[in-house]
Amino acid sequence: MAEIIDNKDKFFKGQMSNESYMLFFRKHWLCLLPTILIFGFIGAIAIVFVIIMTFTNLRSLNAPFYYFIMTLSLAGFSAYTHWFFLRIFEYFFTICILSDHRLLALSKTVYTHDLKETADLKMIQDVKKEQNGIVRNFLRYGDLIITLSSSSAIMILRHVPNVEFHFRSLMRTKNALSEYREHQPIAQATVSAPTPTISELTPAIPQSSTTNLPLPPHSADDLSYGASPHNLDEYSNDMK
Repeated sequence: MAEIIDNKDKFFKGQMSNESYMLFFRKHWLCLLPTILIFGFIGAIAIVFVIIMTFTNLRSLNAPFYYFIMTLSLAGFSAYTHWFFLRIFEYFFTICILSDHRLLALSKTVYTHDLKETADLKMIQDVKKEQNGIVRNFLRYGDLIITLSSSSAIMILRHVPNVEFHFRSLMRTKNALSEYREHQPIAQATVSAPTPTISELTPAIPQSSTTNLPLPPHSADDLSYGASPHNLDEYSNDMK
């Protein structure tokens, strides 16, 4: 007996029972590089500012101005640090999941943004890959533009890492689902056909063939099992 596999919420939240997980990916790390560089630049300025404030007599010259500058600098650096980590969380929360039935695009921030998009693979009409520029071709990332057959809606996946691999994976999964759906009605018709019984397979015997069968010749034993008395003389003559 075949084992029934239940994949409900097995690999990601919202996974269906009959859905198989294929792969997932995030945006290319290059889209996070400007945030890291800016954070490093602001951190370097903060370190230089602390060194200058430590080794100068600014505090003794104007104490209120000194405290104002220190408070403003700490508040600004704390706010930017908070924003930096929000961008890091946003990068890891924004993912795309490919299963054997659908494509999910999830985008979320800590406070303000929560977006979920899904596209059924059987409704995808066309997939276009864009990888323009020296940097994109050298680092092998690009965009996937997905056109849905149900409407004029377009689903765009930006900064896809290793875009060639994910493009081929999406097309192979879509083609495999199409082939499965084409063969599924034949399999269902084969399974739903009732199995004939032995009585149906055996040809019916006409009733006349059972009623008009020739009787076997009488034997001596038939006399004791109901042989007719008027046939006794014929039987004696046959024996002579």
